[in-house]
Amino acid sequence: MATNLLLLPFEIKKEKLKDEFIVRDHPSTVIETPSISNYVDLPDTSYILDLPSETINSGGLSAIQLETIIYSCQRHEQKLSDGSRAGYLIGDGAGVGKGRIVAGIIFENFIRGHARIIYISTTAVSEPRSMASMVRLGLWGQNTSIKDFEQFLGNVKNFGEIAGDMIAMEMRQRGSYVNRQLSFKDVMYQVVEICQLPKFIRSYDNSAKLWLHLQQSFTEAAELMDLGQKTQKIMWTNFWSAYNRFFRCLRISAKVSHAVKFASEAVKRGKSVIIGLQSTGEVYTLKKVPDDGSAIPNFVSTAKMIMQSLVEKHFPASDSLQLLADARNNKRTVRGKRKSVRKTAGTSKKKKNELTDDFSCDEIIDSSYVSAPVFDYHSDSADSKLKDEEADEDRRIKLEKASVIKQGLLEKIEELGTLLPPNWIDQLIDELGGSENVAEISSRKGRLVQKNNGLVQYEPRSEKDVPLELINIRERERFMNGEKKIAIVSAAASCGISLHADRRAKNQSRRIYISLELPNCAELALQQFGCIHRSNQVKAPKFILLVPELAGERRSALIVANRLQLLGASFRNQRLDEGSTELEETSEYDSAVLDAMKVIMGHKLPVSPVPVDYEGNFFRDIRAALAEVGVISSNLVTLFKAGKGVPDILNRISGIPVNLQATLLIYFDGVRSATISNRGKMDGHYDTKIFDLPLHNKCAHRRNTLKVTSKNTIGPATMYLHEIEVDGGMDWRTAEEKWLPKAGQADEGIYVSKEVLFKKRDIIIVRRFGDGDKGDVKYTVIRPSTGVQLLSQTLAEITTKYIPKISLSKQANIDHKALWDFHYEASENVCVHDYWLKNTSKSHKNKGPGRCQEGLRSSCVTYKLLTGSIFLLWKEIESIIKESNPQLKMQIARVLVDSSKIVGIVIPDNCESQLIAFLTK
Repeated sequence: MATNLLLLPFEIKKEKLKDEFIVRDHPSTVIETPSISNYVDLPDTSYILDLPSETINSGGLSAIQLETIIYSCQRHEQKLSDGSRAGYLIGDGAGVGKGRIVAGIIFENFIRGHARIIYISTTAVSEPRSMASMVRLGLWGQNTSIKDFEQFLGNVKNFGEIAGDMIAMEMRQRGSYVNRQLSFKDVMYQVVEICQLPKFIRSYDNSAKLWLHLQQSFTEAAELMDLGQKTQKIMWTNFWSAYNRFFRCLRISAKVSHAVKFASEAVKRGKSVIIGLQSTGEVYTLKKVPDDGSAIPNFVSTAKMIMQSLVEKHFPASDSLQLLADARNNKRTVRGKRKSVRKTAGTSKKKKNELTDDFSCDEIIDSSYVSAPVFDYHSDSADSKLKDEEADEDRRIKLEKASVIKQGLLEKIEELGTLLPPNWIDQLIDELGGSENVAEISSRKGRLVQKNNGLVQYEPRSEKDVPLELINIRERERFMNGEKKIAIVSAAASCGISLHADRRAKNQSRRIYISLELPNCAELALQQFGCIHRSNQVKAPKFILLVPELAGERRSALIVANRLQLLGASFRNQRLDEGSTELEETSEYDSAVLDAMKVIMGHKLPVSPVPVDYEGNFFRDIRAALAEVGVISSNLVTLFKAGKGVPDILNRISGIPVNLQATLLIYFDGVRSATISNRGKMDGHYDTKIFDLPLHNKCAHRRNTLKVTSKNTIGPATMYLHEIEVDGGMDWRTAEEKWLPKAGQADEGIYVSKEVLFKKRDIIIVRRFGDGDKGDVKYTVIRPSTGVQLLSQTLAEITTKYIPKISLSKQANIDHKALWDFHYEASENVCVHDYWLKNTSKSHKNKGPGRCQEGLRSSCVTYKLLTGSIFLLWKEIESIIKESNPQLKMQIARVLVDSSKIVGIVIPDNCESQLIAFLTK
């Protein structure tokens, strides 16, 4: 499709305007992240492309790709304050064509004889720590307000969960960043909440018990061997790391049977299926496979190998930890003399590396330990020798006791291993019909295959005519040709691969993506999803997110699902046992978890009843379970007291038995439902507080916006000072969009007053609040003058004064929009008494400072929000605010106005003029 050249937001070299140019649109709809594109304008362009006309006319570069080339080359013409040339960051997602963009930039600079710097990362902004090498972006350094990368990260912490948006807005308005995604408008995604099978619950609960036993045994052995504080820290780091990996394996395995069912049904309906995951567990499989390649009785359980490896390598009877204990305790004095050595006698460097596993020697062995004084063997003190012999004997006895404990643990692990699930990829391939039906695209070198005799044997993935390094390419071809209708794709192998329903491919059936394991980062998930959602596709894909009732799984699904919804995908939630529920924000879920934890610890009064079907003392049982996994305790610095985030807490909760976990998750949902309507701020982390405007679902309006542009060493910085009015009432548009039910219960909708006073009727909207039996259902009332009523009512209480609009006679002929607008406008200056009763009592004051405020919506609050290029000027802005308000803490707020989301710093009135003067200098 040809595009008018003059309408494009860039120029092509003017000398070539005599030629005819054909610039094509991108083959698919591309969008930018709404929170960025709505409030930050790109700078004007002045760079003129020098690409040949045939390159542009060929259609090899779309309009948006040419736009990125323009902005990157324009940015390259700028110099940073230290004299280096500015760089450009491309953060586009899959399907936008990063490869073509980079090729175009290289070609343009080749023509001009330049060498330039481009950064390409989809996740850099969401993971700011990965930006350390991006020094040419000008976000820190010489003559900037941020001196180095460490200070940059400090600014990131100030912004908390919206730091990524702030960084992106800063770079975008300077013309140094682009971040676009394919629109997910025609994409469907489904969150499927799955129930656990009894066999799985039994193995999971037995695992939780054994991990508790392991924890107690490690504690006992550490005390027995008199391990030092540093040694114990290393031991527990390895312990909890293995704990998290173990239960992550079980959470993945919980979805396998459901994934097999969904995949099989989809293939029967003529679809093609991709099963996505992050990890393969191959390293543990290879540990179990015999060196001679002989068969073994069963598939390898990755979970079992994780637990077994922990005990074998890091139990306090192990050589690696004993080395530290020996070094610590091996302090001997002879005739008042001490001798120091740098290396423990008899331990070679090679042996040390083997003992320390994944840690370096510097991490494992503290210098104070290895340089500790040791016995001077040239001494002839008989008393010292006797004491040494007694100490050695005592240590030998303790080591034997620890070894007995260790052996007992290994036997229990072997016993549990018969119940634990096998490696998920091997199980999936086996249950889906074997490698003949399933294309594996992963980093694995081989797989376990069950033979006809029932034994399992390791086979390399390479084939007779296909070496290992080309096997993923061949497997992709088989999938795209339709030879195989199911593909299993790991995160490591998904980068840059195309498995979508390409118009050029033989297999054009709709793709169904089943997520077996999600990353915690939405950008990483979108990058992986990009393998089946790309440009030039015949059919948009469908994503299925499987969510078992286990800690951490729902949160990971929310992170991804909310991003998909933001990009336009249609959402469907499915509980296999109960019906559908609405999808909440991730931050709402995190707030509920933290609030629930405060209630459980007794730091806050309960806001939600305990689950009704729980038998026993809920809070006592939950407190005991959380203490066992180290989340809370009366005498330890635990996760919650240490201020750890919600993901860390949920990881620990994974070690609680399944049914108790499920009950706790239900309680989290109850707390969220009970607090969301009147919560004014969210605690995504303990040090992150974001003020939500408007409070209690009241309306917000933008009264004025002041645009301020300041210049500095790396280009102009544009900021906007928005004046936001939070209204006590609710206008018709907001009421219709947010609260008027499109369909649903007959008892919901518009109600009008039965009584008519002074030819006036009242009007309200009634909505159900929560679920329950007929007599228990509560309702929320929304009024034009006061917005959402915080206290719920029963239907009986409402219908004493109001009647549903649908019950009115035709003669009434009420225009509900006009009636709502009438009440909304009248309540701006007239209180409820004057409006309804025309109150003339002398005691009723309707003018002056002390006038009656009841039912008045004009009692609203005005906020000033500074948005735009505020990231780099954070410290200067904070200084100005603190000068006039020493006790005031910088507050970040967000508000939805006219369907647009504004995020910025709240500016007090008493420093507004000083701030504007500073920004315009």
